[in-house]
Amino acid sequence: MRSAISQPDCLDILAEGRFAGFLLRRGFAKVHMEPFHQGPDIRAQFNDAQVFFEVKRRRPNKDDSLLLKTAGPFLYEKPETVNDIISVKLRQLREDESNVLVIWSDTISEVG
Repeated sequence: MRSAISQPDCLDILAEGRFAGFLLRRGFAKVHMEPFHQGPDIRAQFNDAQVFFEVKRRRPNKDDSLLLKTAGPFLYEKPETVNDIISVKLRQLREDESNVLVIWSDTISEVG
């Protein structure tokens, strides 16, 4: 029996679905989501090429509200945070395949 999915995990899957819709609107075909798979989250076909997408949703943190008040709607991650995200996600991509790492952010709509 599968355990309950947390709200952040549900939001991650929603971001993947929204990105899958984006791909369909941009002419990709055979878009398949694989949210519980250990590899990339989405595979799609563009012309004759198969492309794999790993979608990472940027989760808001406690400092975002303060940053929004001082920096406006443009939030910037510390370089080491972005490097950590990329290094972890690169392990999930397929070797010898076309891969794209997507960092999705809903920060502005989630910060209150």
